[in-house]
Amino acid sequence: MFEFNNSPSIKLAEKDAARMRGAVICFRGELLQMQRDDSVAETLHYGTLSPDEGRGIVHFFSGGTTGELVDGDQTRFCGVVTGRWTFQNTI
Repeated sequence: MFEFNNSPSIKLAEKDAARMRGAVICFRGELLQMQRDDSVAETLHYGTLSPDEGRGIVHFFSGGTTGELVDGDQTRFCGVVTGRWTFQNTI
């Protein structure tokens, strides 16, 4: 079982996403939005989270059930770092 408290910080993942690729991170934050996608064989959800630490937005994909989670809920998220998205039209 993965220990929530032993994961690298989201700040470290933001700082060097290329080096952190493949690392499991866990953090707490607010679920900003989530939608179900039925275009694939298995149930898939995708959305965005705002972490309590660090800055920015975390985009995620989740397989299976998400229980009773809805937009605005505080939650714990664990996932694998895949990279960093940046947009040229933001400050």
